[in-house]
Amino acid sequence: MFGDVPLFVMALFWAANMIVLKWLLQHVPAPALSSVRFVLVSLVGLAVLAAQGGPARVERRDLWKLLGAAFFGCTLYQMLFIEGLDRTSAFVSNMIQGTEPLFALILLSLVGRPVLGRQWAGVLLALAAATTYLGGHGLYAVAVLSGLTDMDAITLSTTRLVGIEPEHG
Repeated sequence: MFGDVPLFVMALFWAANMIVLKWLLQHVPAPALSSVRFVLVSLVGLAVLAAQGGPARVERRDLWKLLGAAFFGCTLYQMLFIEGLDRTSAFVSNMIQGTEPLFALILLSLVGRPVLGRQWAGVLLALAAATTYLGGHGLYAVAVLSGLTDMDAITLSTTRLVGIEPEHG
């Protein structure tokens, strides 16, 4: 039972992330918020490293990989994420982030990495469930209310491709 508590707390933090960030973006410029997030996460990482008896050693052959991951995975991602969130709604940002597993599997396939059938099944099942939940005219209404343009909402409402036809009436 105790093992579920940290997972529950993590889910709460994750769920509140977009809402809190959108609220903060009303009061703090995007570059400043991105910088503060980066510093805070770095401090947490250093604390975890110290608690595990750091310092961590990086093999010389892995240094470029580490620097590349740091630049793309931390620096560039954080800047683009905050700037993107500043320019759209929390709903749209969550919808886009929800497709990340699908794009990860596509990229892995493109570079020749093995992807298990159950991974594809899980991602496609989640995508189908989200499409069904938001399907038809309900998706269009949610998209328009969340601040998308009509063309974005129409594009997002392409649930007919998976056989969901909105009722007319």
